Amino acid sequence: MLSIYSFYRDLGVVYQNYFKAIEVPIGHRSYHSPILEMEHLSRVYQYAEDLLKHESYLSLTFKMLIFSGLRNEALTNLQVRHINFERSLAYLNYSTAKINSKHKVQIIPLPPKLLLELELHVKEHQLHPEDKLLFGIAGQPLGHKALNRLTNRISIDLGWKNDQRVTPHGFRATIITILSERGVELAAIKFLLGHSEQDNLQFYIRRFGRHIRLLHRELTRIEEELSQETLSIPVAIESHSSGEAGEKKIDRKTHLLPKEILLKLLDKDPELAVIMIQKGLAHV
Repeated sequence: MLSIYSFYRDLGVVYQNYFKAIEVPIGHRSYHSPILEMEHLSRVYQYAEDLLKHESYLSLTFKMLIFSGLRNEALTNLQVRHINFERSLAYLNYSTAKINSKHKVQIIPLPPKLLLELELHVKEHQLHPEDKLLFGIAGQPLGHKALNRLTNRISIDLGWKNDQRVTPHGFRATIITILSERGVELAAIKFLLGHSEQDNLQFYIRRFGRHIRLLHRELTRIEEELSQETLSIPVAIESHSSGEAGEKKIDRKTHLLPKEILLKLLDKDPELAVIMIQKGLAHV
C-alpha cells in the first residue's frame, strides 16, 4: 500500500496517505520474525565474532544488524559517508539519500568496538565516501535481498528452524525491545527509530544530545555484555567451505580486542579501554 501511495504522491494525485488509518503504538505490532532474547542475541554476536578470523566483512554486517535498528533497505544502501567517526554516529538523511520513504532522518549512536572495527574495515578495503559500507556473503557490497540471505545463513548455522528463524526486521524489533526492557525512555527509542524533521547533524546533536548520549551509553553496555558472553558460549557453525558442521570452541585469545583498536579506544574513551583491560577483553 505504501508503494501505491508513494506512486500517486509523486504524480501529485494525492497528498495524504489514506492507507495509514492508525498509528499502532510501539510494542503492539506483530512481526514475521521472533524478537530475540539476550541469550539468543549473544549467540548471534558470538557467530559474528567468530567470523572476524575468516570473513571479517560479514562480521560487521551482522553487528550492524544487531546494534543499528536500521531497516533492511537502509542497511543495504548504507555508505561510508553516513558514518561520522568523530561523533560515533551513523547519520542518514533520507530526504537527500532517498534510501527509504519511512523516515527523513535517522541517527544511530555506534558502540566503541563496532565503530573502531568499521574504521579498520574502511581502511582495509580502501573504501571511498560514496562506497557502500557493508558487504554480503560473496565479499561484495550488499545487494538486493542480501541481508535476507545472511539472516537465513544465521538461522541455518545456529539451528533455528520454522518460527525461530530470524529476519533483518527481527533484529530491528529486538534492539528496540531490549532498550525498552532496560529502561531506556520511550522518547529516546523513538529518536533512534527516526523522524520526519530535516536539518543538519549539528542541529540534532544540540537538540537531542541527551537522547544520543543515553542511547550510546546503553548500546555500549549491551556490546560489553555480548562481548563477555562470547568468551564462554560454544556455538554450532556450519563450515561453508567444506559443508561440514560441528561445534566450535572459541579461543579466548582470538576474541580479545586487537592492540590497534585498543590504542584508538584509549584515545577516544580511556575509561572504557581500562574496563576492557581489567575484564581481560583486550590485549595489553
